[in-house]
Amino acid sequence: MGMLVSGKRHGACLALRWDAGLARYHCAVVAEPQSLWPRLPGLLRAPLVWLASRWIAAGAGCDSDLEPKDNDGESP
Repeated sequence: MGMLVSGKRHGACLALRWDAGLARYHCAVVAEPQSLWPRLPGLLRAPLVWLASRWIAAGAGCDSDLEPKDNDGESP
């Protein structure tokens, strides 16, 4: 789904957002689709969130093979 949202095959997904308060990442397609598509009709929001949640297996853990780095480029 990240490739569809971002339009690219490499690099971070445009929908991947850091929530400092919760100290975790979230998917904007699921958490705040209006931030990605401000003109998204309200009737499509719930089905899009449901489909995206299923597609990325929200709540089941991350399937990314990226390794987090701190500001010095080191793995935490």
